[in-house]
Amino acid sequence: MVRREDEGSSKDPTHQESLQQAERLFWQGKLQEALDQLDRLEAQDGIPETKQLKGQLLKCRILANLNVEKAQDVANQIVKASQDLDQQLIRVDALLVMAETLQYLGKYNESLRFVDQGKAVLATIPSTTAPDLTAREATVLALEGGIYAFKGPTERAVDSLQQSLMLREQLGKPQEIANSLCYLGLAYLYNVEFDRAVDSLQQSLTIRERLQHPQEIAHSLLWLGWAYTHTGEMERALECFQQSLAICEQLGTQH
Repeated sequence: MVRREDEGSSKDPTHQESLQQAERLFWQGKLQEALDQLDRLEAQDGIPETKQLKGQLLKCRILANLNVEKAQDVANQIVKASQDLDQQLIRVDALLVMAETLQYLGKYNESLRFVDQGKAVLATIPSTTAPDLTAREATVLALEGGIYAFKGPTERAVDSLQQSLMLREQLGKPQEIANSLCYLGLAYLYNVEFDRAVDSLQQSLTIRERLQHPQEIAHSLLWLGWAYTHTGEMERALECFQQSLAICEQLGTQH
């Protein structure tokens, strides 16, 4: 059973700690354990709707690595539920998680439409929540860059991702910095700037190894391997591919 959360209501540290634990499991690549944790949270009575939606946002990101079609169903539910809330940041997050899911599915034009909707809502939020706004602006730019890296124009992808990286460096969130670097490397790769691609992807790999996020390490290794194939460093490329595959097999992930 879900109830509305009034502004200024007391926090539920137990729920928050459980959600943080699920997020840690996600970054560790323990996706099924993270889903089980979220399912237990959803089964609890009396959880405010905004907190339920935060759990579903994380669930959607996890499912995108296991069953992307199911992730789209969850994202649809989140978008619909968020429309009835007064909290605009949750609405933005819902729209952007849908955009991210559609990007996984290769539906780039649809994804961009949701990014644009998120930007429109973001523009209505007062600047008093500056750090929260900056984080979402960086996500918008990262999503745009990732989409344009695949569908073009790649120059626009590079520009968006460079801006995203700058904002995330200002916020000092290493896992998000690594995300922007990884997609920037991909954009450089498609823009035929292979040395820059290697440099960005190596930076993302270094951060992710320091954070010990195996799933994200596998992503950086995969694209770093492709970059090395274009610089003619085939032995390095093969080593990256083998390491990425080994991690994915261990984690049982699709991406």
